[in-house]
Amino acid sequence: ERVIVSPTAHTTRDSQDIAFIFEGQKIIFVDTAGMRRRSKKSVDAFEKQSTDQSVESIKKADIAILVTDVNEKLTWQDKHLLEETIEAGVGLMILANKWDTIPDKTTDTVQEFEMYYKRFFPFIKWAPLIFSSATKKIRIKKILDTVISIYTEKNKVISENALDKLLKSVVRRHKPSRGKGTKHPYIYSFKQLRTNPPVFVIKIDFKADLHDSYLRFLENNLRFKFGFEGSPIHIRVTKTQNTKDKKK
Repeated sequence: ERVIVSPTAHTTRDSQDIAFIFEGQKIIFVDTAGMRRRSKKSVDAFEKQSTDQSVESIKKADIAILVTDVNEKLTWQDKHLLEETIEAGVGLMILANKWDTIPDKTTDTVQEFEMYYKRFFPFIKWAPLIFSSATKKIRIKKILDTVISIYTEKNKVISENALDKLLKSVVRRHKPSRGKGTKHPYIYSFKQLRTNPPVFVIKIDFKADLHDSYLRFLENNLRFKFGFEGSPIHIRVTKTQNTKDKKK
């Protein structure tokens, strides 16, 4: 009742905070202004202000839900918005809304749409994709269940022992690849620094450099082993001159 809904774009100008309890959990939904623009020339001052406010709301959130229309093509702006969301350490879920308007849906139809989203957003295959309908209330509860799940994943703690075992397994299968320079990196340790979002620190020799592709490989193994669905993962690289561990 608090939010004006209209088929006209940019009806919502200001972000609206909506607090409620779901299965014992307090949730605050922030309904933001729509941010898709077809032409930069058509943007007025009010729209720019509401868009800036929406971006700031996203950066302060635990989880962002990108609501898309299955009848419209995804845009570069959607991609840019998700990149900013990940950089800010915000959890992520994608809604393919207005699913009720797609006629004669089959398993092939679902797979076709899933492939389209995954190809357009190859860097966020870990984000849940939900086919929903606001008007028909399709999978609304699943959205809320997924919100709780993502928050749990964002706050997951992995023990040093488990990370050490994972690192040894990864190195056995694929030795660390070097970035700049000629020296192959030696990994001394791999630890979790904090949660929400999960941040991990990998320590290497100060003269070496670790290739970005190896960090992505390590992240993929982290997700395969421990989950983190819907949560971004940040892996930082630090360097040390200590060679005692290496000699051992």
